[in-house]
Amino acid sequence: MNHIPLRILLVAGAMAWAGLAQAAAPTAVGHYVRASVISGMHNSVPPNCVEATTSAITTWNTVGANFSIFPDFLVSTPRPDEQTVEYNEANITIDTGLFSEPRAVMGTARDVNPTTKIITNSDIRVDDRRVWNHDPSVEQLSCSTLPPTINQVDWQTVMLHELGHAIGFLHDASIGCAMYGGGSPGTMQRTLCADEKQAYIDNYKALRITSIPNVSGPQQVNIPAKIFYAGTPVFPVKRRTQTIQCASGWSCSDYNGSYATSAPSPLTFNFKCTPGDPLPTATFKWRTTLTDANGVVTNAVDHTSTCTRPAGSLKERPSGEPKRINRVIITD
Repeated sequence: MNHIPLRILLVAGAMAWAGLAQAAAPTAVGHYVRASVISGMHNSVPPNCVEATTSAITTWNTVGANFSIFPDFLVSTPRPDEQTVEYNEANITIDTGLFSEPRAVMGTARDVNPTTKIITNSDIRVDDRRVWNHDPSVEQLSCSTLPPTINQVDWQTVMLHELGHAIGFLHDASIGCAMYGGGSPGTMQRTLCADEKQAYIDNYKALRITSIPNVSGPQQVNIPAKIFYAGTPVFPVKRRTQTIQCASGWSCSDYNGSYATSAPSPLTFNFKCTPGDPLPTATFKWRTTLTDANGVVTNAVDHTSTCTRPAGSLKERPSGEPKRINRVIITD
């Protein structure tokens, strides 16, 4: 079943949250699986904000996770609604616009598949009133390398925060951290807290299974299956596939496999139904996990394999002949 990505809009406001908060790392609700995502700025954004934006991007890239956002501000970047799907999904676009929330500074629209938690697209929009001095009655965004004045909102601080949303994080409950859910004019937070760095690494480097598509094929033939994974596992990687539901008349077992050398996603294996007696088409349910050489165990993913009976290919067992075992096997 295909799932339509869920678009979520997160808006940053120019306001301070009162009170103290307990330290807590931001929660990751999704992740990109692309090797890189290009970040481009539409020409509605002041060109003097390129340096501050690049600094925010570099701060995330220096965490050391297996994910990069490459700034490319030397080409004309169309607005998100003017882009093709392929372009939009491969680019984080920064442009300007208006928000219904009067105190909004920036907002991030993020498309996340609710099943796989894969981010297919993110875009960042800047409040048009706060750039080019379009509305002097509200605090303006400052792209200066100097600290903002009491009446300015620091661009690099807010962009660092919005990039965090773009790559999958919700707010941090820790005051003084980049993903903290509140801010105020005249303040800046241009670095990541230790918990935020670790959360980023965990979300992008930790081995996890993103999907195992259901498969189908004829009896007596290898049926190829694929394990799509994200992260940077240390090989060898072990696979454990457990039987959840075995079709009536069949014999199923749990199977362990391994991948000795480094291999990109997806990892592959095979199902094969070897009937001793003719049986109708049958579906089997399995649950698979991976474990890398460091002992990191992935999430468990349920999936199915279906063995179809080729028309006219099997004959009835002669009367009196011993019954043979109908078995499902898994091979690497």
